[in-house]
Amino acid sequence: MEPASKAGRLSGGCDWSKGEKRTFAPHARRGAVVSHTEQGSGGMPPADIGAVGGNRGLLDGSLSWRDMADMSIYIGSQNGNQDTCLAA
Repeated sequence: MEPASKAGRLSGGCDWSKGEKRTFAPHARRGAVVSHTEQGSGGMPPADIGAVGGNRGLLDGSLSWRDMADMSIYIGSQNGNQDTCLAA
């Protein structure tokens, strides 16, 4: 278990919305990428458009880098609908 001071409490915006058909990847190989599509099933996971990871804000005020492969996926909308917003 991580010490309390190293527990993540805030993360960058690696998000996607199937309903809005948008994907945000703030840390891709060459900078931020935003994708919007009018076709298909909507937004896609940020790794699919080149995201390589993101920062976590820690309780001690520092930032910690996390690779995409080490990130978990969370439902990011208040209504709990997976088609609304997902976050890594």
